[in-house]
Amino acid sequence: MAGKKGVKHYSEELKERVCQEHESGESMCALSRKYGVSLYPVESWCEKRPKVNLLQAATMKKGCPGGEVTAEE
Repeated sequence: MAGKKGVKHYSEELKERVCQEHESGESMCALSRKYGVSLYPVESWCEKRPKVNLLQAATMKKGCPGGEVTAEE
């Protein structure tokens, strides 16, 4: 099975249509209701959601944050 469970993929046509309507003055909440899409993807498509800093998106190393722990400590 391709993709994650519950993740919806929307067509590029829908994304473009939503962005065009937003640029013409339609609110994101109204577009969300009109097309049955949650607000989060609408904000992302219209580039109104803040970009994620790469440092925030990076995975953290496992273990102690201060370095290696020796038996003496």
